[in-house]
Amino acid sequence: MRSKLDLIIPGLFNLPLDVLDPAFLVNDLPALNQFLQYARPINNQFFDLEPILSACMDWQNFPVLPFAQAYVDQDTADRHKYLLFRPVHLKADMHNAIIVPIENNQENIEDINILINDLSIYFNVDCDIQTIAGSTWLMRLKQCDPPRHYPHYLSVIGKKADPYTEQSKAMLPWYQLMNEMQMYLHQHEINQHRQQTGLLTINSLWFWGAGSGLPGSATSTSWFSDDELLSQFARVSGIEIADISKLETVSFDRHGLIIDLSVLLAMKTDAESNLQALLQRIEQKLLKPLLGAVSKQQCSLRLRAGSRFDYRLTPVSRFKFWCRPKNLLSVSHLQAD
Repeated sequence: MRSKLDLIIPGLFNLPLDVLDPAFLVNDLPALNQFLQYARPINNQFFDLEPILSACMDWQNFPVLPFAQAYVDQDTADRHKYLLFRPVHLKADMHNAIIVPIENNQENIEDINILINDLSIYFNVDCDIQTIAGSTWLMRLKQCDPPRHYPHYLSVIGKKADPYTEQSKAMLPWYQLMNEMQMYLHQHEINQHRQQTGLLTINSLWFWGAGSGLPGSATSTSWFSDDELLSQFARVSGIEIADISKLETVSFDRHGLIIDLSVLLAMKTDAESNLQALLQRIEQKLLKPLLGAVSKQQCSLRLRAGSRFDYRLTPVSRFKFWCRPKNLLSVSHLQAD
């Protein structure tokens, strides 16, 4: 049976293409342009990372995923008490608060470490906190249960926090604890100093990943990702993890998810990203070997970018000689219409 490949690159069609030379988009991304020319657009209804993953894996009961379980011993009696968090800045406007990332530089890292350490001491009756990789922390609640409606950190950057805050009001003990933590952060001397010196205050925490039930093993599926959280979550879920940097050598004999978060990270957390270099890497490391798999291994390939349309390429798609040339610019205009 033909293997299905899902290439997940959230945000690919939302890049600010006006900062790139149109000639680069037309001439220097041949694999991407070939894919877009011959692939068939498919209406899409999954726009954020977790719903996309759940759709690919047929995890119908998991609109958000229990990512915290990646770092919890599955024999732990209270494993439903764990969730992940990252420090953020809540930027208030007239009616809402926008979730803003904290830049990953040395000064911010030092301030964050002090804040989280002091927070863990002050709220030690309410929770335990431990550091995990990637500027993310794991929290175990002692007095209340965590909410399960918060999506992945990257899915909410730049969005309004209010809809999630309103849902949290239904869990009063949690809502009160969250407010107390925000008040503590606001009053902390680190943030007072940051405010005086014109730096973004680290005035809130974004929590996500609660839940104790794993979606279940999928032995007929492989994940290719260099994101540590996704890889660890797949491992504890019984999913095989493969090396995303060696796609050109893979024999695809099962369903494969190739997950690249570089575009999302560039748009959400790194204003200085080199978009041209990012697209060249996607071209060479992802699209080129995957097009080879479609041609030589008779795989089907579906690009999922969290936009209006997904795109699906099959081994016979290249025979559609009448298809007009396309590139990222023309397809992005179609996605926006």
